[in-house]
Amino acid sequence: MPARRAVVIPDGVEKMAVALAALEKPTIQARFPIPAGLDDLLAPPDARPYLCLHVRRGDYVNVASHLVSDAEFIGSAKRFAGLVARVVILSDSDVPAAFVAALEPHFEQVLVRVGIGAFASHRIMRGARVLVCSNSQFSLIAALLNPTAMVLVPRQWFDGRDREIEAPIHARCSFELLGSLSAR
Repeated sequence: MPARRAVVIPDGVEKMAVALAALEKPTIQARFPIPAGLDDLLAPPDARPYLCLHVRRGDYVNVASHLVSDAEFIGSAKRFAGLVARVVILSDSDVPAAFVAALEPHFEQVLVRVGIGAFASHRIMRGARVLVCSNSQFSLIAALLNPTAMVLVPRQWFDGRDREIEAPIHARCSFELLGSLSAR
């Protein structure tokens, strides 16, 4: 039997499209089960649906060219006030008190989880009823592995260069929020 050769796809549009298409398949999704028990991460234990904001800041200097603003995250979250009672903010760096204060009047509970680790963060994102992604592959993968969630992805992922890589991402979006995402 001849040896099989791996096909290497360089980083770019084609690789992104192949990866996103694979993660949409239920057979692939089944290979990434979520262990039970988010209670320790979302204490107090509560089975109600929640909105998750993945606010990524720490390594943007090294890996990204566009930063999704706090105002965009806050504006997106506020649109779900009355539909979900809780917000979980995941971040790799401190979340400003003003960010949390802007959400507290609109939700019964706002939980902040900073630096809890990749596995725990992914579990929380995949358990969310509504997931607002940062412009990161990490939250995008969590979104694709959470087929029952309503997912909001940034319209802009890059600062003008490499914009064609956004096409496979936006091709999977069924709609965008109407109106400005600025804080109200």
